[in-house]
Amino acid sequence: MSRTYRTYTSTLLGDYLDIRGQQSAYPDVYASDRYDASQRFGEEVRASGGAGILYTSLRRRSGNNIVAFRTRNITEIVQEDHFEITASATDRTIGVRKLSR
Repeated sequence: MSRTYRTYTSTLLGDYLDIRGQQSAYPDVYASDRYDASQRFGEEVRASGGAGILYTSLRRRSGNNIVAFRTRNITEIVQEDHFEITASATDRTIGVRKLSR
């Protein structure tokens, strides 16, 4: 199976709660096998008026993720790099190839 993915950059407006690197302070929120605690946590932040959450990725070792609750706070969106990602169930490999823009 092969898919093409695009990366984007943008400017985020608003006040984002930053819990990056705080897995021990938020173990239920960072649980990779269930989502009930993280969904409750996200709803509490959204209801309190927060723009979103910055958190450490559970899937990519050096990655960070962003939850943005209000699309109007995402501005200056620019399409960046393109990648072709191929996954093979037979030999259990994943290939990534950067494409030209």
